[in-house]
Amino acid sequence: MSFFVFFIMLLFSNIITSFSTFYNDRELNFLFSLPIRPTSIYLSKLFENCVYASWATMIVALPLVVAYGVTIKAKVIYYPFAISSLFVYVVIPAALASILIFNILRLFPKLKVRDVILLSLAFIFCLTFLYVKINNPGLMKIFETESEHELLKYVTQLTTVGGSYVPSTWLSNILKGFGANRGMGLFYFLLLIFVSLSMVIL
Repeated sequence: MSFFVFFIMLLFSNIITSFSTFYNDRELNFLFSLPIRPTSIYLSKLFENCVYASWATMIVALPLVVAYGVTIKAKVIYYPFAISSLFVYVVIPAALASILIFNILRLFPKLKVRDVILLSLAFIFCLTFLYVKINNPGLMKIFETESEHELLKYVTQLTTVGGSYVPSTWLSNILKGFGANRGMGLFYFLLLIFVSLSMVIL
């Protein structure tokens, strides 16, 4: 649940910061005047945007991951894989945000910055709501809980949010895998890397 919330937060923050990184940066005019490949400029700006948008989330996520390893008494191999997985994880929302912003501006070039940001955030919010509603409709019943028993039942459902197609689930499986089943952890680690690279290439 925490990683799913982090993912949505990272999407929002990357969308907001991407304008200052990709469009309102005076350095871009200078960089494009140099004999540098546009791909290299994009990758450097994507990295810059990822740092700007993700540093606050990483401050919360890194101690959480380390604390989980200490709690389950994980072996030493858990820590490098878990921490590197976090850094790979934050690339996916950064790349997704850039794809979304680029496409909106290509389709609607006359939109103002504020309108593009609001449109992007509304799009992400609606997709998230629909995904959670379809994938885990019981999660939306928080306002219907009237007793302690119903509240406890609701809390047990929080661990199932996201589903198997969401990067937050892959990240949690990496942590659980390197804590107990290395084969599962390695599979999801490679899957996370593959999807991150695919999103950057797209």
